[in-house]
Amino acid sequence: EYVNDRLEIRRMEYFDIDEKARSYHDPTGRGWFRASENVSELVRKRDLMFIERDFVARCLMTVCALKESNAYQVMMKAHTEGVAVV
Repeated sequence: EYVNDRLEIRRMEYFDIDEKARSYHDPTGRGWFRASENVSELVRKRDLMFIERDFVARCLMTVCALKESNAYQVMMKAHTEGVAVV
């Protein structure tokens, strides 16, 4: 749930964000972000909550044929910087 400029997690199944419309939808309802809020940063934080790091590393190993150490490095770069190139 998004309350008072903060994202509060309470058994959340999903948290959909439409960056262009600056809106969100979660199990409790819908709403809009304020003009002062960085929606891109909220998307990044949401993605970090719902995607486990080990899963990302395994996907990189399977899809991109990376070795485990390389997959881990790419995953950590994406985690800390928000983006990584494979």
